[in-house]
Amino acid sequence: MLKLNARLGTRLSAEPFVAKVVTTNNELEDRSKSAYLIRERGQAPPPGYRAYLDLAGVDAADETASGAYAATLPQSLRYLSQGDIVRISPQVGDLWVMYRHSSPFNAMLLTEQCNSDCLMCSQPPKPHNDRYLVDAYLEAIPLMDPATLELGITGGEPTLLGEGLFEIIERCRENLPATALQNQ
Repeated sequence: MLKLNARLGTRLSAEPFVAKVVTTNNELEDRSKSAYLIRERGQAPPPGYRAYLDLAGVDAADETASGAYAATLPQSLRYLSQGDIVRISPQVGDLWVMYRHSSPFNAMLLTEQCNSDCLMCSQPPKPHNDRYLVDAYLEAIPLMDPATLELGITGGEPTLLGEGLFEIIERCRENLPATALQNQ
């Protein structure tokens, strides 16, 4: 089973952000929304990316003086590749894999809130405000591959989001018109 989140250790005073993982320096890429994946020792990372994620065992932090987030990935996240989408929380040094480009089984966990108390549920409802999940996916959807065949919508109970659920569906319609949305 793949691990979808990890503590990175590197902390930076900055707000959480969503980024698309890139492995090649593409001049057309929006670098402000991209995390460059350093794969080879001695590879100098190109400037201007929002984050640098190191797989090669070099100290990416030394090579990025621009204020971008830089961290060495733990072994559990070494599977990250081109087109994956992550949310990085620099203040706590946390990375969450939101979308895997190579997977046909992506789902969006939009809320942990639920108005049911099902006996068989392994994830009891949580009463806290988790609007940040909707906001993160609103950022991530435009970065997803338009050729994505389907996306699951799950939670808790996503219908409790009201307008937030409609925002997600609309963003998918605009950016992923051929993608089927599945209630999971």
